[in-house]
Amino acid sequence: MRTLTPRSSAAVGPVARADAGTIVVGWLLKLALVIGVVAVLGYDLVGVGAAHLRVTDDANAVATAAREALDATAGTDADGRAAGERAARAAGYTLGRGDLVVSGGVVTVHLSTSASTVVLHRVPWTRPWTVAESDATVRALKTSGLTRQ
Repeated sequence: MRTLTPRSSAAVGPVARADAGTIVVGWLLKLALVIGVVAVLGYDLVGVGAAHLRVTDDANAVATAAREALDATAGTDADGRAAGERAARAAGYTLGRGDLVVSGGVVTVHLSTSASTVVLHRVPWTRPWTVAESDATVRALKTSGLTRQ
């Protein structure tokens, strides 16, 4: 049985070693690119999820603050609105017209915020994912004696 050997081992050795290094560097670059893309998308998705959870909690907190103002002194609707506006401002929201309605002991709040993202807010078809909205409605515990103003 005859074995095949290269005529000159010096010609084959350096080429094989250089190719092996290029392959390893290529795979490392691809791996780094994939890890980077996954990290950015992960950051964006966590930011979107956190914004949705936060706006829901904040809407409930604003509605509860308005309700507590109504319950504390059997106050007027204006007292509830003022307490709700203070709570919204403290949470970092600017209320628009109709975002906080207090009427007859029923408090309705609508809050909206944008998630902090790197990529999702730049892509037109994913931009709506970055907007988080929530509504909350609560009823005052003490509805007798409430007056409208």
